[in-house]
Amino acid sequence: MMSAIEDDDIDETVLERLYGLTEMFPDCVRNASYSVVDGTIRAVKAGYQFSRNSVWVTFTSSIVLFGPIWVEIERSTIEKELQRQLLLGPRG
Repeated sequence: MMSAIEDDDIDETVLERLYGLTEMFPDCVRNASYSVVDGTIRAVKAGYQFSRNSVWVTFTSSIVLFGPIWVEIERSTIEKELQRQLLLGPRG
């Protein structure tokens, strides 16, 4: 006995099948689930944007604040090495 519609003959994607299943739910459930999904997507996008901005601000601020200190430490180290070479001669 063959059914009128065989499963092998149906050519639909998973998304089409899921969309077809939405008809069995009332509008309030569909709207609520859409709102939850949409809110989640917006929250993830906002969190990603915030993290990008905070990393940029942190990195640039640290370069501006600690860059001159690093340069001064390097200059001091080089200056001490030059003084040592003048007093003791080059290391060989």
